[in-house]
Amino acid sequence: MTAPALLALVFSLTALLSYVNGRFFHLPPTLGVLLGGLLLAVTLTTLRGLGLGWALEEQLRTIPFDQVVMGWLLSFLLFASAMQTDAEALLRERWVVSALAVVTTLTTMTVLGGRCISLCRLRRTR
Repeated sequence: MTAPALLALVFSLTALLSYVNGRFFHLPPTLGVLLGGLLLAVTLTTLRGLGLGWALEEQLRTIPFDQVVMGWLLSFLLFASAMQTDAEALLRERWVVSALAVVTTLTTMTVLGGRCISLCRLRRTR
């Protein structure tokens, strides 16, 4: 599947899920698309279990998901989330947001650093 075809498929599915959500379910748009994507994933998994989704599975295996997500989708997702951020609410909660950012960053660094050190020690003992 070529990159433009993949992009067209993703946009078409998103538009279809948004339409169905707006027409029938009236959920917030992000939640509606998320639930629609979850439903599609469950459907594809069920088809695979029944032996019917092998052609689609082969097509999906050819997609370099790391490049698609990091190269294409991440910038759009970051832009969309920045556009929906309420700056005044963020300023009101700046101390909570800052504290959570610092704590989670320090926790992540501690866990990753500890794992790296233990792996390095493990390699040295061999």
